Amino acid sequence: MSLKRTTAFIALFLAFCPFPASAQKHKFIHYGMENGMSSNTIFKILQDKDGLMWFGTNDGLTRFDGTTLKTWRNTPSDSRSLGNNSIYSLKEDRNGTLYIGTENGLYAFDKNEELFTEILTTKSLPEAEMNSLSNILVRSLDLDKKNRLWIATLGQGLLRYDIETGRLVRFSKGKDNKYGIDSDYITSVLCDERGRTWCTNASQNIYLYDDDKNMFSRIHIYDERAKAEGNAAFSLCEDYQGNIWIGGWGNGLFRYDKTSGSFTNYRLTSDNGSKLYTGRIHTVTEVEPGIISYGCDNGIVNFDTRTGRCENIRYEPNTNRSITDNFIYDIVKDQEGGIWVATYFGGVNYTNKSSSLFNFSMTDTTGKKGRVISKFCEDPGKKLWIGTDDGGLFLYDMASEICKEKIVDRNIPNLNIHALLKDGDGLWVGTYSKGLYYLDTKSGETKHWPKFNSDKDGTDASVYALFKDINGRLWIGTKTGITIKEGDDFRETLDLGFNSDVIDIRGDIQGNIWIASISSGLMKYSPKTGTIGKPSTKGVIPDKILAIEIVRDIIWIGTAGNGLIRYDTNTGIITPISSKDILSSDQTVYNIISENDNLWVSSNSGLVRYNTQTQKAKLFGTGDGLSANALNYNSGVLTSDGVVFLGTNGGFNYFRPDEIPTNSIAPRLYLSDVDYSESETEARGLLAEARKTGQMHIRTGHKPLRLTFSVLSYIAPHKNRYKWKIDDGEWNEYDYRGNEIILTGLKRGEHTILVSGCNNDGVWSAEIPTVVKVKPYFYNSTGAIIVYSIILLSLVLLFARILWVYQKERKANKAERIRRDRDRVRLETELELFTDIAKGIRTPVMLINGPVDEILAEKGLSDRARKNAAIIKNSSDKLHVITHEILDFLHNSIESLRSDVGDVSMPMKGEYRNIAAEIEKTAKKSAADTVLQDTNTVKRREISIMIIDPDAQMREFLSLALSRHYQDIHTEENAEKAKQTLDNGERIDLIISDAAVGIDLCGELRNEERFCHIPVILLSSSDNLSLKVSGIGKGADIFLEKPVEIEYLITRINGILDKRKMIWDSFSKRPYAPLRSTVQGKGDEQFLQQISEIVSVRFTDMDFSVDDLAEQMHLSRSVLFERTKEACGMTPNNFIKEMRLRKAASLLAEQKYKVNEICYMVGFNTPSYFAKCFFRQFGVLPKDFVG
Repeated sequence: MSLKRTTAFIALFLAFCPFPASAQKHKFIHYGMENGMSSNTIFKILQDKDGLMWFGTNDGLTRFDGTTLKTWRNTPSDSRSLGNNSIYSLKEDRNGTLYIGTENGLYAFDKNEELFTEILTTKSLPEAEMNSLSNILVRSLDLDKKNRLWIATLGQGLLRYDIETGRLVRFSKGKDNKYGIDSDYITSVLCDERGRTWCTNASQNIYLYDDDKNMFSRIHIYDERAKAEGNAAFSLCEDYQGNIWIGGWGNGLFRYDKTSGSFTNYRLTSDNGSKLYTGRIHTVTEVEPGIISYGCDNGIVNFDTRTGRCENIRYEPNTNRSITDNFIYDIVKDQEGGIWVATYFGGVNYTNKSSSLFNFSMTDTTGKKGRVISKFCEDPGKKLWIGTDDGGLFLYDMASEICKEKIVDRNIPNLNIHALLKDGDGLWVGTYSKGLYYLDTKSGETKHWPKFNSDKDGTDASVYALFKDINGRLWIGTKTGITIKEGDDFRETLDLGFNSDVIDIRGDIQGNIWIASISSGLMKYSPKTGTIGKPSTKGVIPDKILAIEIVRDIIWIGTAGNGLIRYDTNTGIITPISSKDILSSDQTVYNIISENDNLWVSSNSGLVRYNTQTQKAKLFGTGDGLSANALNYNSGVLTSDGVVFLGTNGGFNYFRPDEIPTNSIAPRLYLSDVDYSESETEARGLLAEARKTGQMHIRTGHKPLRLTFSVLSYIAPHKNRYKWKIDDGEWNEYDYRGNEIILTGLKRGEHTILVSGCNNDGVWSAEIPTVVKVKPYFYNSTGAIIVYSIILLSLVLLFARILWVYQKERKANKAERIRRDRDRVRLETELELFTDIAKGIRTPVMLINGPVDEILAEKGLSDRARKNAAIIKNSSDKLHVITHEILDFLHNSIESLRSDVGDVSMPMKGEYRNIAAEIEKTAKKSAADTVLQDTNTVKRREISIMIIDPDAQMREFLSLALSRHYQDIHTEENAEKAKQTLDNGERIDLIISDAAVGIDLCGELRNEERFCHIPVILLSSSDNLSLKVSGIGKGADIFLEKPVEIEYLITRINGILDKRKMIWDSFSKRPYAPLRSTVQGKGDEQFLQQISEIVSVRFTDMDFSVDDLAEQMHLSRSVLFERTKEACGMTPNNFIKEMRLRKAASLLAEQKYKVNEICYMVGFNTPSYFAKCFFRQFGVLPKDFVG
């Protein structure tokens, strides 16, 4: 056969056959258990009217929408589940109901409700009609023109199910074979385009049904010309001319011409003439007009009925994307022209016309060298020079697809090649660090220039680009700039510095030469001026350039990190190119190849086809057949016959751009799932409702509602896109992962959701509306709102009535409340006045009792005077008791008054005045009649006491009474004057104050270091507990109620003073007692502790004196003396001496030093004086202390 005729045949075959001619170029996508398929054993494939793919497996029914596999299986507890998991046949009726033929029965599947209905099982047939088999295996299904479903079973004959009436008719062999069928093992059933029904029963016959006679006629399968007889007919199909094709076991294919009634047998052979072993033919289908594909036990056989040529596609162990299994059970062509293949062990395989367009090859099939492809250069005669990074130079024959190694330098066979240029019969080869080579392609002789004259450092040159201008000069792009070879001379024309890497040199139609550098950007050589420099631009061209392509006056620039740039050399305008998610300004562009109006741009995202006219881009990657998404930079070429070659790190890809098809079929959009968190049952109901009517009904305040849509385009599902909007909102567009719409918080009313999807070539589907009707619950409906309004109106009227009654009663009660409030205020005022009077009685009572007690204590008093004083004393005591009773009564009355005014009978103001006047008269008379005599029989203590009281008589009485016992008595009428006296330096040992003025003063004294040590006694006419707590809390030592007995008061004063002296005496006798145990207040403790610390540091200083201590304490000598005396009852000298003796006792207890040593250690001049002081302090000599 001539080459021309062979080429014509291949072109014709490729036009009709979905599989490429070369076996190694068939690329399949696999869907198996690792992808979510229920099983790898697939018996049947069906694409329904919606475009969904359905797979019948031996473990359930699986649906595929391009991204998600969903499987239905038998659930014993669910009567609406699939009855049997082994599925052998599938068929869809006119209404979209899916019929599933299983190992034991037939089931109908409502795709909207996703529920199964039992159609045919052993229960459906009377037991008398059942054969000995216990099951009904449905092998094949088909639908005739009358919407009747024909059911082929293995063992129970052929059945017909009327979908409209539900009537089931059985055609079996029976005893009399009245239906004309010789066997009940029906292997296949076919309803042709003319409405006639055909079937096979694994015999040498096919059967045709006569509807009028209600029986089948038998047709013997026999080719008269070839003398070939059919055997075990197993599968049927009808071609585009109406012929019936029969696949059997062992005898190949038979075609039945319905017009002539003749059979033709085809025993197929491969291209080399050898017979194709097929075994059993499980399925026969016409994938293109005139192209019959059948699946057998030896893979897929594609038979061209017009040429007689065929090919066998089989599993190839060393091919990544070959078909996965040779046992083929079904072949189906989908609406986009893709081919789906069901295998017994390898799951589902899918291919399409785009899957095999990108081819892959390697320079060395062993993969040992030449894997990294760096450069291509076309040679006449359909050959291609290939330079590699790791294996030197190769020559690829594009016709035979054979690649041979070409040795350039026998000393360095694995050259690192970065530049190639065909020049007549020669080939220029630029290498990394090995300079420049010239190869005579005819003789094989080479010349080598390892370095150029311009190399200053003497190292071998690295060549990255080569270009020959119209003057015959060779432009060499090196690592540092440009070198020009003219004749045998090399001259450096442009020095850009080390690592500039000139990666490309191109010429334009005007004779200019453009130079691209990986670090110095784009430069231009003008032959008019003979200079090289940066071009004039309106914008910035990045310095990092990896590729350039010149198309007329436009230079396309590929950059590292700045994307693809268009440079108009006429206008100087710089335009960054972007196209949605495919091309962006932050990408790296490695290659640019111009092909008609398209640019083929390899980037870090994959291979992009960019149309310069429409400015539309399409991305290709490994999912489309490329071996890798990452392609080597500046490593690509478009050959003269239109093939693009692209280099990778593992070989090279090649394809014909003009053969890449456009998927112009608008995809279908399918609502594949609804997820509603209210309940699974409700979600299923919403899904069914939406699929049937395009509507969904939900309630206000609903939980999130998720709608999942699927674009049913399978060519490149990862390139499908979605867009949707709700009502009049903006469109939201997403990639294949954004197929979910989540609705939350929809308001009451109707909401229209428009959804559309596009396929891999940007063809959008029709906009599918889904109406979501949001209805309120009953409690939020219109009727409920009317009821609520009536109830609310009734409540308003009732409230108005209640408010009117309330206001009426309120007005009536207001006058009564005003009267009661007036009485309350009057009674409270009177009670408070009487309480103040009663409290005021206590002071006169004390003024009476005090002098009387003094009189009764006098010796030599006459009996008459003593009796009169006793009478006064008794009367005063009774008055005191009466005062307490009055105060108790007033307290209870006030508490009662606070809760309710009531009828409280109280004395009037006139009575108060009479009582007060009488008490005051009695007190004054008693004081006037009492004469106090001062006797010097009582020894007075050297104590200074301050009396503070607003009442002058009380001050006078207390001063007079206490002056007999204490040496100095000071009186002040208020706290301010008392504080002034203290600030003036007056020494005060104890303060007696009325609580009304003394509580705050007590708090101030306790906060001042100078006065915090002074004891304070508070006197009060009130017995209020909170007042007592406040006084003690402020720091008072004693709180007494008036009247108080003078003797008791003196006793309490002496107790305070004696206790302090007793503590210091005890401290002096106990050498180990802590200092804080001797003080009464925090201020004294801090003061003495400060002195103690100073003394402890100066123990050994015998000259340490009071003046030194005063200086370190920052006090005058007098203030130090007074403060020390008040705090501890000792002078500063005595305190220092006592601290020295206590330290001595501590050292003696350690038994480390002698007595004389300790004497000097604690600051004593002589041991004798030390022993004398120690004995006086502790009652024992130092030498006897330890013992």
